[in-house]
Amino acid sequence: MNRRMFPSVLLIIFLAVVSGTTLGILMLKMVISDSAIEAVGGPLQEAPSEEGAATPGTASIELPAITGYMVQGGVFTTEEAANVEATALASKGVPAEMIGMDDKFFIFVGVADSIENAKSLGTELQGNGVETFSKEVAIGGTSLSALQDSEQKLLEAAPALYQLLSEMSTTAHLSNAVSAEQKTALASQLEAWQAIKNIENEQLQQLKSELDGAVAILNSDGPSVVEAQQHLLKFLSIYHSL
Repeated sequence: MNRRMFPSVLLIIFLAVVSGTTLGILMLKMVISDSAIEAVGGPLQEAPSEEGAATPGTASIELPAITGYMVQGGVFTTEEAANVEATALASKGVPAEMIGMDDKFFIFVGVADSIENAKSLGTELQGNGVETFSKEVAIGGTSLSALQDSEQKLLEAAPALYQLLSEMSTTAHLSNAVSAEQKTALASQLEAWQAIKNIENEQLQQLKSELDGAVAILNSDGPSVVEAQQHLLKFLSIYHSL
């Protein structure tokens, strides 16, 4: 070999080794990088949507205020004090539900279909040591949107069903029974009510559950007025919070 060519050959060999080593390192880094990406689930994949998440609907409704003839068992300036009183009343077997209105917290212990019958119920509770005051109260009333069709139907039907159940509860309180006419009217409303299915909103599920509970009690023989009243009061509390 020509001595002048020898340095050139060495240089070529050196450059080849350096280039090969550099290329190898780059390829190794790429392999390591790909492995790391696979280990964490792939490159920038979108998080899967939560299974069973409610899809907003397109229906809307102007929710009317419900006129309630309420028996009030106390009014408080703090929610904590109201909850203490509600718990104390419940321990005595008195239906009690707190509703916040006008920066105050009211404890309601009964509901009736008229102010006269609310006063009668209040008088009976006073005999059990509960201080009461009966009055007419407007409960709820707001605009709701992004509802499913089933949720819209539920909210359209709920006020009328509540009013009928309130009448039945009052009758049961006064005579320990409900009338045949009331049961017939209830059966008529229940046909459409029970067809309402697939309520995804948890608050509306509970709203329906409270009316269903009152229906089961008042549609039976010898209904428990206290239990029915508790369901109706809870319904009004949820309705007011919508």
